[in-house]
Amino acid sequence: MDSNQVDIVIAEVNNFVSRHLWMDFSVWSFQGDKLEMSGTRDESYWSDLRIVFSGICWACVRFQGWKANTGRPVIQRADGPEAYEVNARFQIEGGHHLFKFIADDFEQPMWVAAMGISADLTMLEHCPG
Repeated sequence: MDSNQVDIVIAEVNNFVSRHLWMDFSVWSFQGDKLEMSGTRDESYWSDLRIVFSGICWACVRFQGWKANTGRPVIQRADGPEAYEVNARFQIEGGHHLFKFIADDFEQPMWVAAMGISADLTMLEHCPG
């Protein structure tokens, strides 16, 4: 997935999130090289959106929920000196995009290095389990 395609998905997610007064996020699933994050206003019943990272190389995320400030972007594609610093520190393989998740209630961002990203902006009911 090229950087332009990644930036389009990130813009869609941030635009969607900005239309809500608040939103909580959590890791929905992590299997193989796929990491799914859920954004919701009511985690007990549904997800308002799913963000799927594919071709995961490295991630530094909280698996428990976190709050997002919907008045600013919640996810960014890191580039420039910041991306270089994280890439050098954690030896991320070339060809991966570096995603930065900004949580409202934590000082440091969360990171995901992946080949691609997609988003499902439809409400998804949680399956009882």
